[in-house]
Amino acid sequence: MKRLNGEEFIDFIRERIGKMLENSRIETKKAGLAKLEYEVVWLTIDREAVVDCVKAMKELDHPMLSVMSSYDAGENVVVLYHMALYRTVKNATLHVEFEVKVPKDDLWVPSITGEIPGAAVTEQEKREMMGLEIRGLEDMDNVFLPTDFPKDVYPWRKDETGVDEKMPERGGDD
Repeated sequence: MKRLNGEEFIDFIRERIGKMLENSRIETKKAGLAKLEYEVVWLTIDREAVVDCVKAMKELDHPMLSVMSSYDAGENVVVLYHMALYRTVKNATLHVEFEVKVPKDDLWVPSITGEIPGAAVTEQEKREMMGLEIRGLEDMDNVFLPTDFPKDVYPWRKDETGVDEKMPERGGDD
């Protein structure tokens, strides 16, 4: 399939996920000494559409997941998927950022490891640091926190009260 620009890409995703595409916008940016322009497409989607959105991107190209990020937005945790298409064609990369707003009282998103196996580590990070349930991600030992770290303490959450005072301190050798 031919390379889509930002508007065409949004239309393509809307055809695939319909009303689960809640919002979209395009930013045009410039980079480098030559001030080359590129587009960044921002999508807000329903969490039920995460895997379908990635599958749709795979119809166009092999999407690259740079990382998932997240932040505590009060009653919700916002999960962002930072992705790129067409990166093998010089000056043709389409940057795609899609976000999912997840209520803290029902804190889950589906895993995309079935489509992008390399997503496991960044998904595990959100599990450990935000308490986000990643449905379909294999159970793993902690990767980012000590294995004996308390199970219900999530360092990146604003509502986190901290580690219980009974938790042993970790420090260097004196």
